[in-house]
Amino acid sequence: MPFKIKLEPEAVADIQDAIDWYNEQQSGLGKNIIQKSSTYLNFKVQFCLSNAL
Repeated sequence: MPFKIKLEPEAVADIQDAIDWYNEQQSGLGKNIIQKSSTYLNFKVQFCLSNAL
């Protein structure tokens, strides 16, 4: 079942701020964190959908 998560512009801006901050701490860290977060969220959504009543 395909789905899309819609992010409000404010959420996108917050995410970009976090990516920028992490990249300032260590080059490439922001990208790494957003990729891992995306993987985790996809897993959680798939798990919830597979266990839906």
